[in-house]
Amino acid sequence: MIALVEDKPQVVPLLIEAGAEVNIQDESGRTALMDAAARDEAKIFSLLLTAGANTDIQDGAGHTALIIAVKCIPLLVKAGANTNLQNKEGDTALMKAAWMGRTEDVSMLVKAGAALDLQNKKGDSALILATTRQHIRTVKELVRAGADINLQNEEELTALMISSISGVTDITKTLLSGGNISIDIQTKNGWSALFFAADEGDVATTKLLLDAGADPLLRDNSGLTAVDVASAGENDDVYGLLRNHIMTTKTLQSRVSQGTERCEESQTFGKTSVIRLETSSREIR
Repeated sequence: MIALVEDKPQVVPLLIEAGAEVNIQDESGRTALMDAAARDEAKIFSLLLTAGANTDIQDGAGHTALIIAVKCIPLLVKAGANTNLQNKEGDTALMKAAWMGRTEDVSMLVKAGAALDLQNKKGDSALILATTRQHIRTVKELVRAGADINLQNEEELTALMISSISGVTDITKTLLSGGNISIDIQTKNGWSALFFAADEGDVATTKLLLDAGADPLLRDNSGLTAVDVASAGENDDVYGLLRNHIMTTKTLQSRVSQGTERCEESQTFGKTSVIRLETSSREIR
């Protein structure tokens, strides 16, 4: 039956009607349903489902029909396919859809219960994959759905670090707007997203990160800051931006500190005046 899906799809309905076993697997573990999913044979796909095809059988690589499918995802979701099965690389249907930028499928899978934050063997989540491939709409959909922005892959990179390297500011803005973001997460070498932006000489991304509260004085394992990285790379514009931000922040902190001291002095003076007034009142009495 599997071969017939490819070579003579018109024969498949006759075989099903004759009672052929629809879940037989070939030497690679593939089923007729997987083949129909891969070839977008929607009519045959529906017939196989009706005939009792198992949606969650995995082939030798761990793929299910849902992971393989492109246009048949709605049918599989409706049939109750397990959205969280992972292949041997740890990938899920959601990860594949995110990698390919199929935003509508991502939305459908999330609504069907797909786990947003599963990670494959490389530590990549659906959000990290979508960010890596620069699929802005897909990133927005995953962030809107509540994907964990702070997950790190095996290289200890977060989605924000990856967007800071690529310089896609729309993605960086989306990630920063997601809420609960830990902007100063560091890799094992001590680099945060700001370090990567400084290293790339990306003024726009650097400004976005600073405005969102990234720490320009954070040090890596070598004791360097993002300012040092920008200087070493001769990224003068980023270097100037970081220096100005640090100086402005110090000035503001100094003014706030001075204002607090004056307020405390005023309060002390007020208390002294009250004491003097009370003493004078007693003397008059």
